[in-house]
Amino acid sequence: MKQSRASIRYAKAYLEVANDRNSLDQAAADMRAIQETVAASKELSSVLENPMTSPVLKKSILDELFKELSTATKDLIRVLSENDRLELLDDIAERFVTLLAKHRGQVQVTLIIPSADQREVLEKTVLHLLKDQGYANVLLKVEVNPELIGGFVLKLDDLLYDASVAGKIKRVKKEFSNSL
Repeated sequence: MKQSRASIRYAKAYLEVANDRNSLDQAAADMRAIQETVAASKELSSVLENPMTSPVLKKSILDELFKELSTATKDLIRVLSENDRLELLDDIAERFVTLLAKHRGQVQVTLIIPSADQREVLEKTVLHLLKDQGYANVLLKVEVNPELIGGFVLKLDDLLYDASVAGKIKRVKKEFSNSL
């Protein structure tokens, strides 16, 4: 994913347009659909990032893939195509979701768990703990990473709380090597 200041500017402008058109929910759904599709297709990601692929071809591929997008999102894709910036689309989508959460007063939290079996219990527990800490409007994203072995990792803005077994093992190894 290509990150740049331009992505932030496009995401802010897109947020303003969607807000002016009273279509923030649709814009958010569009951006999530774009993120999921690009993440699921390495081919699409490669085409978008390839500077040798013409913006017209990139736009036609996106138009074919995303026929149900809102007018505001189609306008964004058109502008990105005209400016030969379609490689930024995935980053713009990610930054838009973050800006929208801030606009709505939401706190973005990522919960990383070792198994989907524990999802419901850990999700409820974390949401309850965050509510007790004063975070009432939480936008929770859950990811599964079996390498954690057990426990969980919680990312809240710039904070990271690692309560995983893998994290504990790593800390013990570090203490052990420092004491030698």
